[in-house]
Amino acid sequence: MSESSDDSQNAGSAKGEVRFYHLQRMPVERALRMILGRVIQRGQRAVVVGADSAHLKALDQALWAGDPNDFLPHGRAGDAAVAEHVADQPIWLTDDVPTADQPAPNAANVLLQIDGAGTEPDAMAQFAIGCDLFDGHDDGAVKAARERWVTYRDAGFDLTYWQETPQGGWEQKAAHSANAD
Repeated sequence: MSESSDDSQNAGSAKGEVRFYHLQRMPVERALRMILGRVIQRGQRAVVVGADSAHLKALDQALWAGDPNDFLPHGRAGDAAVAEHVADQPIWLTDDVPTADQPAPNAANVLLQIDGAGTEPDAMAQFAIGCDLFDGHDDGAVKAARERWVTYRDAGFDLTYWQETPQGGWEQKAAHSANAD
């Protein structure tokens, strides 16, 4: 990935930044692996919120089956083996969208939403960074992502839009600074 901003804290907006990732070639599992790898490298914690619990279960299995040298420690809601250790999970997979009153159970500072999951602005404000990954081949997903962009923009978040490049990286195509308004 080619974005180079420091993810440890976003100084531009008190509410943080929401990044939109327009997937055109790579599957969401690969994009998540790239982003989550950076989250772990930086010593951060993430919660991945999806609207489809079956997809989250498949993602959990894919993360376990990955290269052992690139293992991403994680747990998934509904997995009895980690039920008592949710707070210890650097990455938490769930279909339970965080709310302002119910933060991420693993004290995550990065939120990744997939499969059209949407987090209300008041809940998104608890994260330093939010990532919205959407399928660029699904017109409904693109339309919904545009609606989430407007919602977060109107709520005062800094926003960036990243489009996948033919080489498999990311190129920033648009940005909105809450301070510019």
